Amino acid sequence: MSSPSPKSPRTWSRRDWLATSAACVGAPVIAGLTACANPPALVPAPDGTTITPLAAGRQLRYRVTNLYNGLDVGEAAYRVASAPANGPGRTLEVSLPSSNTYRVDEPARTGSCVLADSTHVSQELFYDVPYAFEHPDPLTPDALGTGSSTVLYNRYRRGDSPYWLRWDSRVEGLGWERIVVPAGEFLALRVHRTLWFERRDMVHQGNTRDELLWFAPALGFWVRREWSGYFFSPDAPFQREEEDWVRFELTQA
Repeated sequence: MSSPSPKSPRTWSRRDWLATSAACVGAPVIAGLTACANPPALVPAPDGTTITPLAAGRQLRYRVTNLYNGLDVGEAAYRVASAPANGPGRTLEVSLPSSNTYRVDEPARTGSCVLADSTHVSQELFYDVPYAFEHPDPLTPDALGTGSSTVLYNRYRRGDSPYWLRWDSRVEGLGWERIVVPAGEFLALRVHRTLWFERRDMVHQGNTRDELLWFAPALGFWVRREWSGYFFSPDAPFQREEEDWVRFELTQA
């Protein structure tokens, strides 16, 4: 989802991008220079990882922040509407702020998140509209550990569109952390997700999205998640256009 920002980021040239990449090798795009200046305090991997599935009726709330300007743009809410007694598969009712940029007096964006299992989604409302995936999309690497990675060549349908489009992902475990969010402290795997995808229009080309996600097995879901991205316009193929830059932090579990 692209939207204007009160403090719009400058458009980087290819030279800017290469210079920043060289100065911060291995740091996720969305983390900017802070990933180099403030590396996470990693902790040893747990002995065996048991994920506690989300129970029916469980409610999670997140504070949503525009990271370009630091504005609190509202609250996201997730409620487990259905959870099988045995086996995987959960449906969460989702409500997102009406905008990623400002607090605006408009209806919330609502839809469903369907979990194929605790770490894979079949449908997700997180960016702007619901995305339905042909194959369950990984939120974490399959091995759920540091140094492990998963690559999936997938397809998705955006919103009400009947068209399947490319959605490829690389998901890597960066390390275990004890992360503090407004809802408390959690042992979480810090995950880097890189997504390459198509849009069915002539404006958005070469779409790339970059995410950091902290998955807490004791919660059975993520406690913090940040995303940003960029695309290229056919009118200026070497000028990178920025997407939103948004953080979700758990405030209630």
